[in-house]
Amino acid sequence: MFCLWYIFSPLISSFVSIVIYYPVEYLTHGLVSNVYSAGLEVEAVVKLVSGDYGNLRVPRGQTAEVVLTARPMIYGYGIPLFATLLFVFYKNEVTVVKVIVCFFILLMGVCFGVAMELMKNIFLALDKSITESISIAQWKLELIAIGYQFSTLILPAMLPLSLWILLNKNYFSDVFES
Repeated sequence: MFCLWYIFSPLISSFVSIVIYYPVEYLTHGLVSNVYSAGLEVEAVVKLVSGDYGNLRVPRGQTAEVVLTARPMIYGYGIPLFATLLFVFYKNEVTVVKVIVCFFILLMGVCFGVAMELMKNIFLALDKSITESISIAQWKLELIAIGYQFSTLILPAMLPLSLWILLNKNYFSDVFES
């Protein structure tokens, strides 16, 4: 399962870049001009107009681009984990539609993780002079940090397990009754 996941990772990366483009552009108030797939990575382009940005000076009449990268596969290891759980512990009849919906939910979890990583890189890792034109409250910065931690540490492992448990309620009722 993990081999198939890795083989299809460029497709997952393309899907993620398409889904998160508009939300990331909106949440950064247009600071991110493009989000695209680059093989196994998703890249976001931050355009800088002329001015001084910490150690970076953009001459008058020119623009600069800062490319930020995120790896969707870090957040997507729950996909093959879920597929393995379905394959190994197949006890009751699970419909194909339910499985497809679960895989879609897992892909949305990957999208959330990549979007949170890009938001963290933009608002917490880049020089403050780049994002000073965007007024963002401290609680929003803390929410970005918490969302990033949640999407990195908790969501990739707990989401596939939770979905599998929801699909296989009868399996657990049989185990605990005997």
